Amino acid sequence: MNILQRVGTFFRNIATLPIQKELRTSVGLSNTEAWNAIFPEFTLANNVSIESAQKLSVVYTCLNVLGETVGSLPCEVRQYTPKGRVSAPTHPVYRLLHDRPNQDMTAFDFWAAIEKIRKAWGNAYAEIERGFDGNPKALWIRPSQYVVQSMTPEGYVFYEFSGRTIRATDMLHFKNYSTTGYTGLSVIRQNALSIGMGLQLKDYNSKIIDRPYGFLTTESRPKDLTAKQNVQAMWGKKDDNLKNVVSNSTAPDKVSVSSALQMPLLYGGVKFEQLSLPADDVAFIESTNLTNKDIYGIFRVPPTFGQDWEHTPYNGAEQQDLVFAKYTLASIRGYEQECTEKLFPEYNKTDQEGFYVKFNLKGLLSGDHTSRQAFYSALFNIGAMSANEIRECEDQTHYEGGDEYYIQGALVPVSLIGDLIEAKIKQLKNKAKPTEKVAAKVAKEVKAELRAKLKEKLNGHYKDIEEIVQ
Repeated sequence: MNILQRVGTFFRNIATLPIQKELRTSVGLSNTEAWNAIFPEFTLANNVSIESAQKLSVVYTCLNVLGETVGSLPCEVRQYTPKGRVSAPTHPVYRLLHDRPNQDMTAFDFWAAIEKIRKAWGNAYAEIERGFDGNPKALWIRPSQYVVQSMTPEGYVFYEFSGRTIRATDMLHFKNYSTTGYTGLSVIRQNALSIGMGLQLKDYNSKIIDRPYGFLTTESRPKDLTAKQNVQAMWGKKDDNLKNVVSNSTAPDKVSVSSALQMPLLYGGVKFEQLSLPADDVAFIESTNLTNKDIYGIFRVPPTFGQDWEHTPYNGAEQQDLVFAKYTLASIRGYEQECTEKLFPEYNKTDQEGFYVKFNLKGLLSGDHTSRQAFYSALFNIGAMSANEIRECEDQTHYEGGDEYYIQGALVPVSLIGDLIEAKIKQLKNKAKPTEKVAAKVAKEVKAELRAKLKEKLNGHYKDIEEIVQ
């Protein structure tokens, strides 16, 4: 298809779109997806495309870390109940989100791809295949570059893919950073200048490594252009087949990786004079680290996740995990809300015992062995977790009697704490209140002491008041 046919096809498609307002501005210069469809050679600043950007190791690492982290998080269906929120593994949607969204993908593959596509293209789409009863049957990822989002005059959003119109309720739409709320923006395209700088630095460094910085000298001036080319060929060709180069007088081929370390043989009075790199070139190479940090910041990925431990203490890894989960993975809240809205029936919104989707971050925030031990001990001692709940978090089997909750105080069951308090109070009252036998003994002792004192004071007159004393 030549360029005129492509232009004609493009404008025919625009004329037949059944919409009044396009959210993705298909005819606008800002919509690179539409222009890439017509002109595959069209790219953004510094020749940066989504495909070429992923050849930069930092971008690849960031996308890989984000994708695999989200893919490793268990996505569960939970339910509100009078006793609290509980997991609902028997719900049909649970298997789609937690185990296998479709027959070709595991849950890890699905969520990892969704996160990478959302970051790279700005929007990730998954079409909902429903059964005869209207319940979700499978989730299928749709390439973002082939999905068009549109809006009817009444304000209803719909999608077009592969010649089909898909309702908004049948398409999971996960958006990246957005300024409209309707569509997301690509991290790579919005930061093409920084990523393009990284690509240029990599290309420049590879050329510097290819050959030392310097020049060739000869004892005499080459006789003709062929002789000059032969000398250059000897230096440029890094293999043993220099005879063919010299005899054929051809320009050297590209250096292969396998022969990169081979040193060519220079003869005929040819010498190589090495020069040190100019200061501006050295500064340009050293700016690679600054560009890498810039890209890490764009993706909100700690440099240690890319094995960059410079200026980072090893004991801060756990805190970086916390920051990563708290801020970088905050966007998965949008995944949860989108799935909850479109994967459950309409009445689920008002049902007091309705279902919702939740990613489990416990594994990511579990910490090391010492931290987990302190965490479990604290919750167990205040009756917030049972022994079986702790064992479940550690992927261990339950045991009989492990569902009981305890608190400090000889580890009394929570259900018996009231009886224990009443028994303690009664015990203290009984200890403070003397019995009748003890009281009679005390009274007898008091009386005997009183008689002795009166006899001593009254001498022989005590008999006159003895009856009163008794």
